[in-house]
Parts: sequence; C-alpha cells; structure tokens
Amino acid sequence: MFLLFGLITIAVGITVMFLLPDNPMKSRLTQDEKTWAIERLRENQAGIENKFFKPYMVKECLLDLQTWLISLITITSNVTNAAVWIQLQADRTSLNSWRCRIRRGHLLGTYSAARLNQRGLNIIALLIPGIIGGCLMAFLPTENKNGKLIGIFMTNCVGASLPLLYSLATANYAGRTKKVFMNAVLLMSFCLGNIIGPETFQAKDTPDYIPAKIAIVVTLYIAACLTMFLRLYYIRENKRRDGVMVAEEKPHLVDNEFMDLTDRENHEFGLPKGDVLIHAGDLSNQGSLSELRKTVEWLEKADFEAKIVVAGNHDITLDADFYSQHGAYFHNQQPQNPVDCINLFETSSSITYLNHETTKIQLEKQDGPQTTFKIFGSPYSPSKGLWAFGYSTDEASGLWDQIPLDSDIVITHTPPKYHCDESRIRQAAGCEVLRQTLWRVRPRLAVCGHIHEARGTEIVHWDLGCSNIKYKEDRKVQWDDPGRDNKKQSLVDLTTRNGYGVGLDNDGSIGSWGYTNDDKLSISTGNHNAELEIGARQPSLDLYFSSADTSSSMDSPNIANDFIGRSIATLPERAGAPSLSLDPRRHSPATRGQGGQPPSGRCDLEALSGRMGRRETCIVNAAIMSSSWPHKDAGGKKFNKPVVVDLELPVWTENE
Repeated sequence: MFLLFGLITIAVGITVMFLLPDNPMKSRLTQDEKTWAIERLRENQAGIENKFFKPYMVKECLLDLQTWLISLITITSNVTNAAVWIQLQADRTSLNSWRCRIRRGHLLGTYSAARLNQRGLNIIALLIPGIIGGCLMAFLPTENKNGKLIGIFMTNCVGASLPLLYSLATANYAGRTKKVFMNAVLLMSFCLGNIIGPETFQAKDTPDYIPAKIAIVVTLYIAACLTMFLRLYYIRENKRRDGVMVAEEKPHLVDNEFMDLTDRENHEFGLPKGDVLIHAGDLSNQGSLSELRKTVEWLEKADFEAKIVVAGNHDITLDADFYSQHGAYFHNQQPQNPVDCINLFETSSSITYLNHETTKIQLEKQDGPQTTFKIFGSPYSPSKGLWAFGYSTDEASGLWDQIPLDSDIVITHTPPKYHCDESRIRQAAGCEVLRQTLWRVRPRLAVCGHIHEARGTEIVHWDLGCSNIKYKEDRKVQWDDPGRDNKKQSLVDLTTRNGYGVGLDNDGSIGSWGYTNDDKLSISTGNHNAELEIGARQPSLDLYFSSADTSSSMDSPNIANDFIGRSIATLPERAGAPSLSLDPRRHSPATRGQGGQPPSGRCDLEALSGRMGRRETCIVNAAIMSSSWPHKDAGGKKFNKPVVVDLELPVWTENE
C-alpha cells in the first residue's frame, strides 16, 4: 500500500512540474484573469515568483518568538499521534460511526477558524477534547471500556489543529525565504512530536500504559497554554502595528505585497499622533492610478488636521508634460490618464497638494496648537535618468528663486547639497542652488526625501555676517535619533517650553519688503517715531535698521505674500532715523548670497534686511525606505520610522 501511494505521488509530482506554470504571468490565462490571479496573491506577500534565498530572513525567523511558540505547540500537540489503539470490545458499526463524527469535527474546526478568523481559539477548542480524552484513557477504571473508547476518539480531535498551525505560518510570515524556512521548521516539529510519542510507551508500563496516557494530557495542556500565549502575543503585535505602540511604525508602500518583504519589514501601521503630516514625495512606484488611489486613501484616513503633500520623481503621471513624452516607456500596456491621477490629490478635501507653489496653513482646532504658517512645496529634483520633475543645472536658479523669502516651512523632494543627501556611493547628491536658496530664505523647517540612505536631521546655523564667502554656513548639528533600535519615537524637539528641546534660533521674521496693503507701519528709533500710511497709492517701503545705538520695531500685520514690484520710499532726514536701503534691482547681483550688516550695500539686502532673526534651519530628510534599488545590495528592502518634529510657530488670534 505504501509503495502504491508513493508511486502515485511521484507520478502526480512529475505531471505538475511539466503542466503547472511557475507563476500566473506564464499561464494561458487571459490578461484580466492574470490580473485577478495576481491580486489574489497579495495576501501571500511573496510576489508572483521569487527564487532568491535571503540569509537574513532565516536569521529573522530564528529570532522571532512566534517561530518557537508555533514549533513547541506542534511538537506537544503531536505526541498524541503515538497513542496505541488498544483492542476493545466494541461494535465495528459503532466504531465507524464515531470515526465519521470525528471527521466531521475536523471539518467543523477548520471551517470555524476560517469563518471567524480565530485560529488560536479554534486550536485550543480542538486541544480541549484531546485533554479530556487523555484523562478518560488514563484515569477511568480498566473495566470501563466504552469510556476509554470515547477517550481514544476524543484525542483524535487534536489532529485537526495541525492544518491550523500551518495556516498560522502562512498568515503571519511574509517573505519567500522566511515562509519556506518556517514551513521546514513546522515539518521538523511535526516529526519530532511523532518521534517523542512512542518513547512514552514503555514495556514496563504494560498493559495500561498509564504514564504514556498522562504524558498525553500534560503535553496537550502545555500546547493549549502556549497557544493562548501565542494569541496574546499576536493581539499585542497587532496593536503595536496599528499605532498603539509606535516601535516599528512604517508607512504603507504601494504594492508592498509583491516586494518579498518579511512580516517584520512589511508594516501596515498607524502614524504617530500629530497636527500636521508632511509627505515629501514618491507617493508611488511609477505613478499608476491604482497606486496613487491607495496612497490618497491612506492619507485621507490619517488623523491630522493638515496633510501636506508634494510629488516626487517616481510619480510620473503627476508630471503631465513628462508623461506625455515618456509615459509609453513605463505604461505601454496600460496607459494612464495624468488628469485623473492629478485630480485624486487636487479634489481631496483633506489633502493640500503643492506643485511648486505656496500656501498658508491655519490650524483652528480648539484642542490643537492654533498656529499659522506659510509653506512652500515642490516636487522637483535634479535630472538623473528618465524620471519626472527633473531640472537641469541651468534651470535651477530660476526654479528655486520662486520660494518666497517669508516661508516658514519648505518642502522639496530633493535635499540641498551637503545636507542629508549622502548617497550609498558616499557622494553628495543634493542641489547646490537649493542650498543657496535656503541660505537666503532660512525657513524654520526644510523637509526633503529622495536620497533614501541619507535619512536624518541637521540643524544648520547660517553665517550671516561673513562678507567674503557667499552662502556661508557657521556650523551644523547632527541629530542623534532617539528612536534608533528601540521603541521610542524618532523625535526632533525644537521647542524650549519643556526644558528638554534644543530650541531653534529662528524668529520667523519676514523682513520689510513689499508693504502694499492699506495699513500703517510704525517705526520706533529711540525717542523718534514715524508713522506712514501704506496703501494702494503709497509706494512699498524697504526699511533697514542699523543695530548701532538704535532699537527698532515695526508693526504691520498685513504684509503682501510676494516680493514683486518693490519701490523706494523716503523718510524725512532726522537724527536717529533708520537708514533706508537701495532697491535690490538697483543693487549689483554680485552681492546676492553675501553676508554683512544692513543697510550696507555690500550684502544681500533682500535676504538680510529685517530678517537677521532667521539664523537656523532644521533640515529633515524624512525618507521611509532606507535602501535604494537594487535593494539586494542592502540585504533587501529596509525601512525607517517616520520623523516627528516638535516645532514652535506663531499662534493666530481671532482678530487677525
């Protein structure tokens, strides 16, 4: 009999090897059927075909607590397979009837596990009859043969737990190598349990084998306790990944089910609590409508008062001009509609989508910070390869000059050069012109991404006094991630209110260019006061105050958001009055980026006048994926925690 079924198994295996395709893409299915089949594989999370063996996944499997729990449960629950069928005086019809009922019990156990999605509880429910059956076999009097027969049949319920244990491995392990290795562990555990079982039946214990039957009760009890512990572990792990614990928070990546990630690498997660969510680009892999729709759905579910998003070079359909020229290289079989893709973001009621533009954000929740800030966002990065939103070196100045000088936060997909931009080949991959622009703007916060390996934070102290070197920096302070290799948040605390933050030397001063609204500008210099009406007919004032023996303050709550169409106004000459600068258009371009002390004509007046309080900028590369393609060079895809920044901004009031 064993030989017959062995030969049948070999024959079926050979047939499957030649007739069954390796993956859905090689099958004879239609295109729609292939798509449907691939979507069915998402839950497996091993991709459509992966033949690479990844040693780090084996190590991860061995260090995973659930591996040893499932293995011990499998060993202890299969000791019962060695139970000796003792010849009892029972009717064969009755015996067959009991077997039929036991088989129905097996089907009921596996069906309810699938129906209720409660594998752990169903395993315990199948082990309990085994424990009771073992007790009947061990402790009933010898003459109670019917009771012992019932006990034997009840122990057979335990066998239905084995497929549920295999399904636990299928559902809770990801990554092909890790799954395959775990299946091997399960098989070895099953075999080990069957080896241990017969050893409990010793000749000296004949004819009742009471110690062996007690061993069945004890091992099944241990298996039930371990299963309950495993279930509690899964509940805790699910809460952790849902955001109750922020230890391993990683964002949802489009099509991560096909990236061959382990369950530790692939996280569906809840973001840390906050007020503003900033996404610095690469919302998708190649900008398909389905990818972007999933990202939008994920962003809209995030519980933040403001969600600000820019695109990146991978979001090719969001760059309509690029896609019209090169889209066929990416989506030859299924062309995408850029208008539909862009509308996903522009029509969202909760997402602020910035495409190289500026907006003002005002947080109004009663229990929130009630702050307001001006933010600029851009998807552009230096051209490299055939990707979207690229620009040449010649185009850089014109592009980044469009960042308003009064911006509080700047989001760019590319990092500035020499700041959070070191690539895997140890080269600075950021944009030098953007770095120069940040010297002039000096926002409180500059957020970027793009260079995966450069994730981190720096506080840059700008040198505003040096007149010999343009765009000079005084120093930069590297951030020591408090969330590295532990369960803490990756927090950057730029506040001073609790005594723990590092603070930020940046008062957000907006300067004195571009006063065009119907308002008053009050100037105080010592004992002299000047009050000017600033209206549609009044030329804009460009005021610069010398710090030598004077104190100055200005009050103009309504200032134009742009710096276009500036002109010169004059004040009556009098002792102690503040000096006025020249119009920057009359000023030599050679002073651009040059430090000094306004109103000196030998410095960048527009960038410095009235803005000397902007001395530091916190630059954050918030890349979530910590490796770049090809990820196998880094041992597979790896991820970072989201960076949390605590920042003090102006508080708005009702009369503003």
